[in-house]
This record gives sequence, C-alpha cells and structure tokens, in this order.
Amino acid sequence: MRKARDADTLRDVLGSHLEDLQRMSMIVQDMLFLSQADRGAEARREHVASLAGVARAVVELHEAAIEEAGLKPGVDITIISIDGVRGAFEAMKAGKLNVTVECNPLLGPQLMQLAKDVVAKKPVEKRIKVIEGVFTADQAAKELPNRKY
Repeated sequence: MRKARDADTLRDVLGSHLEDLQRMSMIVQDMLFLSQADRGAEARREHVASLAGVARAVVELHEAAIEEAGLKPGVDITIISIDGVRGAFEAMKAGKLNVTVECNPLLGPQLMQLAKDVVAKKPVEKRIKVIEGVFTADQAAKELPNRKY
C-alpha cells in the first residue's frame, strides 16, 4: 500500500485477502475467548449474532489502551478498519480512525441473481466483483449519509 495503485488493483488485492481476514476474525474471537477464560469467564452458550459487535468490543478495548498510554487513536497511531460500516465513518469524523476498507454486506441481490443463473445453466463470470471502496477520514463526512449499514 506504499505505492499508488488504481482502484481496480486495490479491489483485486483487497478481495483476494477477504478469506484471510475472515480467518483472522475467527482467531480474534478465539483470542478474546481465551482472554476472558483466563479471567474465569465461561464459554458462551449462545450464538454470536453480530460479528460487528465483537469487532466493536475489540476496538473499544484497544482504543482505551491507546488512550491510557497517552496517545490519540487516528492521530498518533494510524488505524485502518476492514468493514466500512457507519460506525467506522463516525469514528473517522471524530478523528479516531484514519481509513476504512469496505467489505460490502449488501451483495444479497447480486448473489441471488448469480445463483439463479447457475441453476438456469447460464454462463457466469469466473470472478464476481462486489462494489466496494476504500475511504479516508477526509471522505467520511460526505460518505456517512450514504451508509446503509
């Protein structure tokens, strides 16, 4: 990411890392569980309804630690999120996040059409591109009203 790249190249690079990011999210969940277990907490019995909620808990934990160290998140430490949710844009507006890379969850209609095409034995592209973006803090205020998630 140190050299300038066009949007298509960035989308391809980021798209190719999505599976790794999903694995990393599971590792983070496991680490949070182990941390809580180390303090005597028991394993959850319920289904985790929102991975975003788990991610928020991780962010709040790290944000508090950064601030306790006398540093400002987004100012003294560059912070990049992989989600593009409304909360990320609000954090950028507040100066606590520098960049968010969108991982668009609104691809349901596109996925359903793809499934219908496969069932109908229509030709489909080998790789389906989802419309996503990379947003910086200076774009947050303008883009925030457009967030549907």
